[in-house]
Amino acid sequence: MKTLTIGEFVVLLDDEDFPRIENFTVEVSDYKGDKKFKVYLKSDEKTVYLHRFLMDVWDKSTVVFHRNSNYLDNRKENLYTATSYAKRKAIDKRYGVEGACIRYDDKFSTWDAYYFPSKSTRKILGSYTTRGEAIAAHNAYIKANLDPGTPTLKLY
Repeated sequence: MKTLTIGEFVVLLDDEDFPRIENFTVEVSDYKGDKKFKVYLKSDEKTVYLHRFLMDVWDKSTVVFHRNSNYLDNRKENLYTATSYAKRKAIDKRYGVEGACIRYDDKFSTWDAYYFPSKSTRKILGSYTTRGEAIAAHNAYIKANLDPGTPTLKLY
């Protein structure tokens, strides 16, 4: 594993990937203002996400995910592909509530709550200090916006 320092950011890469990115300018930016920093490769022709380039994924129906949710960690062991729908269904199975997602963000030490009302839509409910607060926010959203019989998450 090698590291690439870009300003204040440290990007993790596999040793064999360094030669592949030599002819590109590497940039890090705050993706959509949500403090989830994305790494881009820039050339004269175009700009691409580093993780998509490393996994050689160009089809928009396939998504490259970071296992640890750290977008600066682009080692192959941390990357995997799936369709957006397959990823969300795995989340549904994990939490037992369709459309639910509560995850811990290591970088900011927060619990993030999401709701997925459809295959292609994500509603960000917020970032919270504790898992219980994130679950409460998710359940409040469910109660306020969906049918009364919709299951809610349990704090365990």
